[in-house]
Amino acid sequence: MNTFGLGALSIIPPGQIDQPLVATNAESWRSEINSFHYNIQIGEMTPTLFDVYDILGLSVVGEHVTCRPINALHKFIEDNLGIVPTEGNLTAIKHSWLKANFWELPPDASPVQIVKYTQAYLLFLISVTNFADASVATVPTRYLQFFEDIEQAHRYAWDAAALAYLYRLLGKACTFKRRHFSGSATLMQVIWNSYFKLDEEISDDRHEAFETVMCVTTLILHDIVEPYMPDHVCRQFGSKQGIPRNPLSVGKRYKRYGRQRDWRNVNSDKIHH
Repeated sequence: MNTFGLGALSIIPPGQIDQPLVATNAESWRSEINSFHYNIQIGEMTPTLFDVYDILGLSVVGEHVTCRPINALHKFIEDNLGIVPTEGNLTAIKHSWLKANFWELPPDASPVQIVKYTQAYLLFLISVTNFADASVATVPTRYLQFFEDIEQAHRYAWDAAALAYLYRLLGKACTFKRRHFSGSATLMQVIWNSYFKLDEEISDDRHEAFETVMCVTTLILHDIVEPYMPDHVCRQFGSKQGIPRNPLSVGKRYKRYGRQRDWRNVNSDKIHH
């Protein structure tokens, strides 16, 4: 999976969110800065880009996972997967259909078949890990565009996309707009060690990743834009908490309409930040 920039996703077992855990923290979540607010001794805490990097093995740098509009869905799916679902709305593909048609690679598979099976697997994989949605058993067809050339899949910032999705769904879950929490169960519930031990030898890659994820910025996934403010959770990293910045302005939070929007253009002012 590292070849495709998707780290350890393939070895993460299916998980379920501890709903009482999310409910307990519901009143502590502040969507304007995407962090949990506890008492004065603890301060604020939040899942960070470094958590995604450390736990899921996803790269902290890369192009934003922002979709272009797809007008001819039938042709788009056929060009990439070779076959097209005969039932349902083509804007999303059922997990059951992907399993039924791409579960096992034929022993005499051609190079073209291998690529299409890989595309289908990667599409399924991100929909049950990074972008898991407890309310449906489908994956948006638009995500298939990131695997049109599987050799280029690694160039995307899957780390930031996964966290943007988690932040958005945390906000919805904690304001009781959704009955079920969605997002990475692993990120929310894994038991992890401290970021760095005093006597630990830190690799250059890990140190560089840590410096990168400490920047204040916006996280983007298609139509989702979320503020990322690690300066609010310095205690989480074992550092002294200073005066944090004011919340970032990310503009209007679009509802899921206007599928033909080109979100690369809509979010262009934020992509360059």
